[in-house]
Amino acid sequence: MKEKIDYKLLKCGGRVKSAGLPVNFVFEQGERFRTDPGPESAAQATRTFSVLRDNPPSEIRNRFFPLDRGGVKAQTKGSPALYRPVLKNDQGAGKFLPFTLGESALGSGFPSRVAMEEGYVIQEAYFQDQLRDKRPQPEVEKELDAVRDYFRSGSMDEGRLAFERLEIECDKAGVILRRKAQVGRNGLMFIHPAVAEKQIVLPNELATGIEKRVNDSLVQVIRIADFRKKEFARDNNLPCRPLGTESMPMYFQADVHLLPNGDFTIAELQFPDVGLFLNGLPTDGSHALKQIQEIVGPMRKKVIDGFEDVIKDATGPRGQIPLYLVTRSEVIDNKEDVLEIRELAEVQEELNNRGYEVQIISAASASNINCDSLMFLFNLDPTSMEFSQLARTYLMDAKRRLNMIPDPFLRVAEREFTDYDHVAMSIKQSLNLQSIVGESESINGKKDKLYVQMLALDYFLRQMGISEDVLHFCHPALPTPIPAYRYDVRSFQLAANIIREGNLQDVNVRSIPISPDRAVLLDRDGGSLYATFRFMFVRK
Repeated sequence: MKEKIDYKLLKCGGRVKSAGLPVNFVFEQGERFRTDPGPESAAQATRTFSVLRDNPPSEIRNRFFPLDRGGVKAQTKGSPALYRPVLKNDQGAGKFLPFTLGESALGSGFPSRVAMEEGYVIQEAYFQDQLRDKRPQPEVEKELDAVRDYFRSGSMDEGRLAFERLEIECDKAGVILRRKAQVGRNGLMFIHPAVAEKQIVLPNELATGIEKRVNDSLVQVIRIADFRKKEFARDNNLPCRPLGTESMPMYFQADVHLLPNGDFTIAELQFPDVGLFLNGLPTDGSHALKQIQEIVGPMRKKVIDGFEDVIKDATGPRGQIPLYLVTRSEVIDNKEDVLEIRELAEVQEELNNRGYEVQIISAASASNINCDSLMFLFNLDPTSMEFSQLARTYLMDAKRRLNMIPDPFLRVAEREFTDYDHVAMSIKQSLNLQSIVGESESINGKKDKLYVQMLALDYFLRQMGISEDVLHFCHPALPTPIPAYRYDVRSFQLAANIIREGNLQDVNVRSIPISPDRAVLLDRDGGSLYATFRFMFVRK
């Protein structure tokens, strides 16, 4: 790309994406082995993590609401789910808080402490449509209200009973509550907006530094996208279409990991992910959600301004052309992913209000368009067949009639970029990891073998240059990172199994700089939460 586009960080603030539970209890289990390695401490750590997976406590089970004990146990035993509420900050199991920017000093407000967390229920589109289209269902609505009320107040046991009654009433009424789907298998999505004891205010000086580093990082993202584009073109015998300034995103989001000393790391860049949907949710008495919407509202206007600028630039020389918002086929055909659906609806409604007619279509449909058009790409799956079809169409468009924003291959690059310390595992290293953790020894009578296994794993990680205790295994084929903890062999075994079964190569191992003494956000009891700060960027 000959010209560089700079982006500005929106100064209205953003939201903190936090894990649902503190990391302390995980670190506590490994602390004895770390400070006094031996057969006894190895057996103790292994036993503790085994018990957590076999019989997860209520604190963990509640982050998987409305699953019952058996449902949560099935997930924690056979998948990396145990650490999802602790070592990740996913939307459902985690929580999110508002933050603003100002003239504060960085150290003056950190660490912040969560004061209050609310439960909030979002109806999946397929479920909401059924309730709207069928005749009134008072018993279904009654139990739905009960689920909302119990979840909002944190009364999880009563909430599960209400959810069971809701299932019964839905079955009687012929309303589908659970279904097979990649995203949105349950008719209700459960999220956790929260607020801090004191308003979280980041200094403008820090924001300026983040803005500069994010803009500098785009050079690396573009380089990755260019490499993957050339690779795709070569493998499919297609021409390569250079990345031009016109195909750079109008906006994107940056997840930034802050440390108490003022250092920061760009965890991820999202092209574009979701966030505007929050503005369209009814508050339903949620104090936390209302505070977040006060930030998202001004942010939405700035983002839509960017859409309008691009539309005017594209339609000026060509006249009126079709405008499309492009998403995944399952979002269109099966109404999956309510957050994506709401995000698209927010953008479409705002553009309609400004006089622009915009259609929402799938990537598969976009691949069949061969006339002048402007396509805004949303959260496509770069490993899907329809994405490959769209990429082919894009590269074969010799007349440049299809203007796609952002360039599809930026979505590919998104999954590979991070500013975290990271290392790509070679095939040999991947095989070595599988050899070390392939057989997890039973505890009774084999303490020495457990000890040797944990020492071997620790040495293996140090040889790779990994010093942090929390790791994320990442790969473009994985929709979400696999979390692991250095002194929990089973977490590495689960990761190794997924890598082997998927025949994944060049898996990226990210070091996550989180520990009980390095948190900028604490839970209500003072535990340290893994958190990143999400900033919105728009074209200057």
